[in-house]
Parts: sequence; structure tokens; C-alpha cells
Amino acid sequence: MTTASLLSDYLLSRSSLEHAVPMKRFRAIVSQSQKGVTPELEDTLYKTLRRQHESRLKDVADSIRHELHEIDSDDGAEAQVSTEEETLEKLVRQMKVLDSSLDSMVDNLEIEIAQRLVDMRGIVDSLDSLETEPDEDMNATVREITGNMKEMESEIMAALE
Repeated sequence: MTTASLLSDYLLSRSSLEHAVPMKRFRAIVSQSQKGVTPELEDTLYKTLRRQHESRLKDVADSIRHELHEIDSDDGAEAQVSTEEETLEKLVRQMKVLDSSLDSMVDNLEIEIAQRLVDMRGIVDSLDSLETEPDEDMNATVREITGNMKEMESEIMAALE
């Protein structure tokens, strides 16, 4: 049973004219207040009142269904907005984790590059010492330093990729 039918049953189930004012009671009221009204006219008045009452009940039932439909639509929209907000919040959390991870990677690269620069300074200092203190096997030393520099260059380029 739907919410609309439950609400309609609750509000409208005992709302018939016959339940509110039975025909016998209606005739008694009419005969006390209006002298000379025929039973046929009482029946006609009662039927007219019943149709008006049923029309109003139908309008109330339609209004209940309409309002419940709007409420259901609003709940659906709120649920969708809630889901979208949760999705966005999740995305923001993931982006923050990614940002932190990228920051950590950049920090590690900066440390590695700084260490490579220190190593390169050591090589340059070695080259400077060759100028001032000639070595017996200078060519071998130059080849070794050049090889070390090429190796470092390759490692730096690999780290930057």
C-alpha cells in the first residue's frame, strides 16, 4: 500500500456523507427546520449534497496524491543532491591524497637532485685538482670523471622523467 493510499484511507475513509449525516438524520433536520418539504425534495437535496461532498472528497484525494508526489520528487532530488555532494566530497578527499603524494614525490626528487649536485661538485673539485696537481695517469682520471658525470646525467634525467 502506498503512502498516498494510506493517507487517503486515513483522512477520507469515514468522510462519506452517509457516515457523517445518515439519510434518516438528514430528513429529521430538514423537517424540523423547513416545514412543507416533500420526501422527494429531501431525497433530491440529499443526493445533491452527496455529489458535492463526493466531489470535494475527490478534490482532497487528488490534492493528497499531488502533494505526496511533490514530496517524493523533492526527496528524490534531495537524495540526488546528497549523492552528488558525497561524490564531490569523496573526489576532494582523493585529490587531497593525490596532492600529498605528489608533494612527497617532488620533495624526494629535490633531495635526490641536491645529492647529485653535491656529487657533481665533488667531480668538478676533482677536475680542479687535476689542473693544480698533475697526476701520473691523468687520462685515466679524466675518463673516470667523465664516465661518472655521464652516469650522473643519465640518473638525473631518469629521475626527472
